[in-house]
Amino acid sequence: WKWAQGCPRLPSASPLDARSMARLICPEEVPRHEWCGGMWYKNFVDDLHAVVGLCWQPAGSEHEAHWHDAPELYVVLEGSAKTLTEDGMVEIRAGQSLEIPGRAIHNTIAGPDGMLFLFFFPDGPQETRCYCWTHDKCPGAGSPCVRGCGESKRTKRKAIVDGETWRQEVVTLPRPGAMLTKGHRFVYVHTGEVVVAGITATAGQLVDLGSHGDNKLLKTKQDDTSLVFCTPLQSPSTDSETSSVTSEKIDYLN
Repeated sequence: WKWAQGCPRLPSASPLDARSMARLICPEEVPRHEWCGGMWYKNFVDDLHAVVGLCWQPAGSEHEAHWHDAPELYVVLEGSAKTLTEDGMVEIRAGQSLEIPGRAIHNTIAGPDGMLFLFFFPDGPQETRCYCWTHDKCPGAGSPCVRGCGESKRTKRKAIVDGETWRQEVVTLPRPGAMLTKGHRFVYVHTGEVVVAGITATAGQLVDLGSHGDNKLLKTKQDDTSLVFCTPLQSPSTDSETSSVTSEKIDYLN
């Protein structure tokens, strides 16, 4: 394995300590950063305890093979891509999540409609993260693998990832209703409109509920509401002798 010379530092918002007060992040108010191959991204949250962003990868573009010390989570909102796993390049599409352990090589090539996805890191700030551009396997990295959750589309709330590093759920509600946030820090509104912690959020907006894990009441106000809940937990060890976490592509709209 090798370190890339002059590892690129991705521009980001100013790092902040974890907040105890809920806040609304509107995508139009967040700076857009251009990246290689026509990619762009926005960092919605960038503090010492989490980085949450939105990334667009245009059709046919490649996010080249790379790794970093921290684990990462992709939640695909639109489109598709080919992504690197232990079985070679396989498809990941809207309605799937990709869990990437620390130091695991990952690589995506966007499909014909491009790919729009959320990305999560359990630490920050982003400007201090070193990206290592290499096809060589890093010692201690887990071997990527693919699995499906095997649940029905009729399920309203599905736990997608529930491990040492992440808790992630998706919620689909055909009619207005109410539910508890179950201690999640982030709520991304994919479609619809919700009210939580006194904040009204609409499609494309992110609510940061703070780092205390309170169980808050969330109300949906429209038909066909789709939400992504996510909470970064303590990062697993990336020690070369103890790391055994695997990358997983998890289908929640099968």
